[in-house]
Amino acid sequence: MANAWGKVLDQANIIKKYANDVDVSVIKATRHKMCIPKEKHVRKLILLTHERGGPIGQTVHSLLKRLEQPDWIIVLKTLCVFHRLFKDANPRFIEDLKWRGTIFPLSRFMDSTTPEAHDQSIFVCKYSQYLEEKVVVFRELKVEFEKDPSACKGMSIDDAFTRIPKLQSQFDALLNCQTTEVTNPIVFHAHEMLISDSFKLYRA
Repeated sequence: MANAWGKVLDQANIIKKYANDVDVSVIKATRHKMCIPKEKHVRKLILLTHERGGPIGQTVHSLLKRLEQPDWIIVLKTLCVFHRLFKDANPRFIEDLKWRGTIFPLSRFMDSTTPEAHDQSIFVCKYSQYLEEKVVVFRELKVEFEKDPSACKGMSIDDAFTRIPKLQSQFDALLNCQTTEVTNPIVFHAHEMLISDSFKLYRA
């Protein structure tokens, strides 16, 4: 019943916002379906951020609205889209986020509709905390460690005392996302991006 209702809501949202490319792409990328965000919709969002005067604020707003859903599938897929945009979108995307407050207020997120939903909600909380930590690091240091392998090399002592604890904090948040069992493609997709980040953070 919950799955059916999630699909109905998604379809209603698409119909309601059909004239808006950003909202349609966000809804289609994060719709209630047990699969990873469809590449063509994620790619559309990435390309829009690279357009001159692209709708970055609107993209952020639309994604944040999806995080308000009570459905773990929608929320987790939205976090995956955020993660992907951190990797490939115009740098102005994360620049926009640094001026906001808490981006991922999901520390108490819980979908109790099924036993699986309850279990996956725990991962949603941990994953959101990692992405939040990444934004905090960028807000405070204007650095994305996983994109800059030299971020912690050749530093002064003062810079080292500032940057290394932040790098450790982000790495700890990533390690906290470990799960004993990956049971669906969405969590597997999230772990692929987390593992990729882990190698880059280690090299930093």
